[in-house]
Amino acid sequence: MHSSGGLGVIAEDDVCAMPTRHHPLEVALSLHLGLQSHQSPFHMLCDCEDLVFEILKHIPVLMPEHAETLGEAVDMAVCGATIIVQRGEHTVGARPDHNGECIPGHRDTAETTYVLRKDIHLVGEKGSMLRGMLVLDTNKGSIRGLKLQDAGDCCLKAQQGVWTIEGSFLLSGHAAAVRAEGSSVVRVTGCRLGGEGKLGHAVATEYDLPRTWIDTMGSVQEYGLRKNSCYGLFVKDEAAVFCTSSEIAYCSESAVFVRDNATCCIEESQLRSTDIAFTAGLGFGRSLAVKGCTVLCKRLWYDEDRPLHDVLEATSVTVEGVQTSQ
Repeated sequence: MHSSGGLGVIAEDDVCAMPTRHHPLEVALSLHLGLQSHQSPFHMLCDCEDLVFEILKHIPVLMPEHAETLGEAVDMAVCGATIIVQRGEHTVGARPDHNGECIPGHRDTAETTYVLRKDIHLVGEKGSMLRGMLVLDTNKGSIRGLKLQDAGDCCLKAQQGVWTIEGSFLLSGHAAAVRAEGSSVVRVTGCRLGGEGKLGHAVATEYDLPRTWIDTMGSVQEYGLRKNSCYGLFVKDEAAVFCTSSEIAYCSESAVFVRDNATCCIEESQLRSTDIAFTAGLGFGRSLAVKGCTVLCKRLWYDEDRPLHDVLEATSVTVEGVQTSQ
């Protein structure tokens, strides 16, 4: 039976003869891969995992819109994707329940430490804050525009890989803002590292206790007291940290600590509001280079120990109110 003008009935033979309509994605994939257009796009996608992952890398995961915690967001994202931390305060991980399964949608199950084992780019919206410690145990990644506050240890602990930290505020009230160890390489640009500053009286004047003990172990916020980081940068093993155009401030021990065979280079930055600027620990460190910086401290070095190579170049140093140039 054939159609007879207007909106007549279409015969089955005519249906078989009609051209097949294809989804634009199917056409694009067919042209890109040189395949026949009659193949299903789903069939082609199954055979092109690399292309699928390349597409998914450009689709950001929103936290908490898509995932409430960073742990859930990382599980959802593919390797190399971007996670956008939206405005508000968020936590880093999700604690398993007694059955070993994550409990989605429950903020009170959030852990304060998350080990990142996937190459990810973290981007913070204005007004966003991520609370907890990130352990970077992957090949590479980046963090940009994020405020990260520790919850009892460090803000970032890099164990391996190459990481870039840009335009972020790493607020530590305990061990260190950035701890680099193992073979990690961390590049810090345009960031603020360290404690929250002098909110009230210094702890040592209120309590007859060492400042470091109460800063790291006590709940000083209840008294409106200063909560400082022990160190801004803590670099050990074979790790390397390159810090540019940043500020390291409010550290109760020293702004920078190097040991073992570690390397640290600080350029065009400011180190202030810290009693001691630099400390060389066990093994002394391989090198510490400070170039074009401003250093305001009570003592430049903790003791007589120095890294194997230490360079202070074109740097203004003010120790106890006395300014010198290095």
